[in-house]
Amino acid sequence: MGVSEEIGDIKKNIGGEFVRRLSALYALCDFYHAKALELFRKEQAENLFWTNRTGIARDMVFGGTKVTKKYASWGLAHGVEYGVYLELANDRRYESLRPIIMFLEPEFVQDVRRLFGD
Repeated sequence: MGVSEEIGDIKKNIGGEFVRRLSALYALCDFYHAKALELFRKEQAENLFWTNRTGIARDMVFGGTKVTKKYASWGLAHGVEYGVYLELANDRRYESLRPIIMFLEPEFVQDVRRLFGD
């Protein structure tokens, strides 16, 4: 085997490792947005954040993941137009999404560091 063939094998292995880690990171982000959504629904079922009048705002909260070569993110969002008011009104007294994300953030960062061998 020549040097150029060995270099090609090394490049292929490095590329494969990158794809595996990127896939694992995507799965990790999916896990955390699902965990955050589950926590939100559990807490809001008991009207922890605001009083549910119709249940529509609670039921329309959703999670998502975005992973690129430069960054990875996950989060929650409202699916109703007035969701921004639920989060920001009354000096954020009834906000729900940011506290859940902030609660899970240290655990998420720790898992990412473990994945990439900090």
